Amino acid sequence: METKGFRLTFNCSESSENCEISLLIGSDFYWSLTHRIKRLDSSLVVVETSLGWSLQGKCDEQSDCTSVHLIHSEEESISAELRRFWEIESLGIRDNDSVSLGNGDEEILSEFDKSVCFVDGRYRVSLPWKPGMREVLQNNKTVARKRFEGLVRRFKCDHELFCEYKNVIDNYVREGIVERTSCDSLSDSQGFYLPHHAVIRSDKTTSRLRIVFDGSAHEDGHSSLNQSLYTGPNLHPNMLELLLRFRKNPVAFTADVKSAFLQIELDLRDREFTRFFWTDNLNNNPYVLNFTRVLFGLRPSPYLLAATLKHHFKKY
Repeated sequence: METKGFRLTFNCSESSENCEISLLIGSDFYWSLTHRIKRLDSSLVVVETSLGWSLQGKCDEQSDCTSVHLIHSEEESISAELRRFWEIESLGIRDNDSVSLGNGDEEILSEFDKSVCFVDGRYRVSLPWKPGMREVLQNNKTVARKRFEGLVRRFKCDHELFCEYKNVIDNYVREGIVERTSCDSLSDSQGFYLPHHAVIRSDKTTSRLRIVFDGSAHEDGHSSLNQSLYTGPNLHPNMLELLLRFRKNPVAFTADVKSAFLQIELDLRDREFTRFFWTDNLNNNPYVLNFTRVLFGLRPSPYLLAATLKHHFKKY
C-alpha cells in the first residue's frame, strides 16, 4: 500500500485475530475524522482519516472449519421393548416403594434410619453431615453479625417491618421452634450462625412475611453449613405416577401439613449449628437464638421431611 502512496494506520500483514483494539470511535464522530476516499478496485477502498489511511472492504478469507454430521442408530432388543411396554402399562397402578438411588444415597438413608427417633410426640432427626465437616466448620459469626446489623438499620427505617418480623420470632419462641442459646453453649467456638432476612408476599392475606435463613452464607475461604451437609436422595414420588393415580377415582383428597419442616425436631447435637442473632429492642444489643426444629433454608431439609414421612408410613 505504501508503494501506492497510502500509509495505513496498522500493518495489514498482521493477523486480524491478533490485533488489539486501541480506540473505539462512535459513529457520530466518524465523519468528523474522515477526509478523502479513493477506490482501489471493485471491493476495496482507502479512506483518509485524521489518524492515517484505513483500508475498508471485503477480504477473502477461507475457513478451515469442517462440519461433520454423525447419525447413530441402535436397534433395541425385543426383550427391552417388552419390558418398557409392561412398565408403561402398569404406571400409576403398581405400588412402587423403590426410589432410584445414586452413589452414597443408601448409606445416607441407613444413617437416617439409625438416628431417627420419636420423642414426646415428635420425630427427631440428625443433619446428614459430610465426613469430618462438623469438626472443621467455622462458626460464620462475623458474617451473621454484619448481616444482622444491616437488618437492624432497615428495621429502624421501617418500624412496621420490625413489628411483623418480631411477631414471627415471638411465635417461634412460644411454639418452641427456637430457644435462647445458653451461655455455656456460646462459650464454645463450635456451632454456626445463620444470617436471615424477610421475604414479603404482598398477595398473601396470611403469612405475608416469611423469614428465610441463609444456610449458604460463609466467610471467605471457609465452607457454609449447606456445603457441609449432604442434600440427600430425592424421595418424592414420581410426578407422572402421582397425576395418574389422582385420576383413578371420581373424588380426590389433598392435604397440606402446616409448616411441615418445623414439625420435625433437630437432634440436640445439631442445634448449635442453627444459631442466629435477634433483639426485641432495636436499641439493645442482640442475643442468640437457635432452632430446635428442621428449618427452611438448609439443603437437606426437603430430604429430612420426605424421609421422616416415609419412616412414619412404614409403621402403618
